[in-house]
Amino acid sequence: MRLRWKKTYQAFFYYSVWADLMLCYTLWTGKHHRWTQTMLCGASAGGLYLTYVRPRRLYVAYLDHVFEGKGLMFLDLVGHHLPLLLFSNGSPPLRLDFFLPSLWIPLLYIMVCPYPTLYGISLKDLFPIFGMYAILYFLFSS
Repeated sequence: MRLRWKKTYQAFFYYSVWADLMLCYTLWTGKHHRWTQTMLCGASAGGLYLTYVRPRRLYVAYLDHVFEGKGLMFLDLVGHHLPLLLFSNGSPPLRLDFFLPSLWIPLLYIMVCPYPTLYGISLKDLFPIFGMYAILYFLFSS
């Protein structure tokens, strides 16, 4: 499998790239930032939904590659779940009173980025993703 960069700017349409950039910023500055953990929860919830609840082929345009099956599971593990688990280890727990303010980042993403074309999902698919996000958020808040 040979991956090649096609259009680099397209990487910034993916929510997990937003979350991973926020994680890099947090690690670079050395300060814990609660937005990072909430964004990683959102990326993990979206990855769970796209990989296990409604598995599909995912075409990543900036890599010009289609991920499916075990490749999609590996991408999900490395790109979504490992960053959340590694960052949450030793981080202060999320505050429950921060849940509602934390929703503005995913809502901004939905308004700005073309998620139906990227992920092949519709507006009705966002409800289970937000449900999984809420579950992950509350798991990491205790």
